[in-house]
Amino acid sequence: MGSYDVEALAAAWWRSAAGATALEDAIRADPRGCVLFLAAVAEAEVEWYRPAALTIAEEARPTLLTLAAQDDALLALVADWLGVETAVEAIGAEEFGRRYVLLEHPEGYTPTWLDLTGFLGEGLQPAVYSAAIEAMVEVADDGGLDAIGDGPLDHLAGMDLALATALVHRHRSDPRWIRLLELKDEECRLHDGDPADFWWRQRPPS
Repeated sequence: MGSYDVEALAAAWWRSAAGATALEDAIRADPRGCVLFLAAVAEAEVEWYRPAALTIAEEARPTLLTLAAQDDALLALVADWLGVETAVEAIGAEEFGRRYVLLEHPEGYTPTWLDLTGFLGEGLQPAVYSAAIEAMVEVADDGGLDAIGDGPLDHLAGMDLALATALVHRHRSDPRWIRLLELKDEECRLHDGDPADFWWRQRPPS
């Protein structure tokens, strides 16, 4: 969870916010502290937690998400500490998917973001996860397509097989999706057998 004292930073931000003339000033002065504060309040695991902290958290959240939408590093911190669903709330599923790939591969790698295969969609509804995956495919390079197919797409199938099958079928003529499925087929032949027997080569139920 980092090499710094999370509880101390969160508590320090709360004191700063409580004494600030304008809450937005406290957020802009220390957005990382604000993220940690919101995470601490959500978990309700810190000794200094009180109803007043919850009130400040509720008031701070909209401004923090607005700032996160404009700052990739802050957005990544939000995703790490407040959950992917909160980052999606800030910018939408499609934009989140695009930024996730562009930050991860290749030059813009940001260590705070999980790798592509590890994007499991925790906290997201299947339809939202599906929309993010579609956007990821739009901007991924060949290595990214391989990772998306091996990770998020299979995870989506585990969450909602009908939705995942329909997603693949809907894009069956798209060159990027054709390539993604070719990569899945190649991997399948190496380890599992005939890809025709696997979900991504099946037609969605009518």
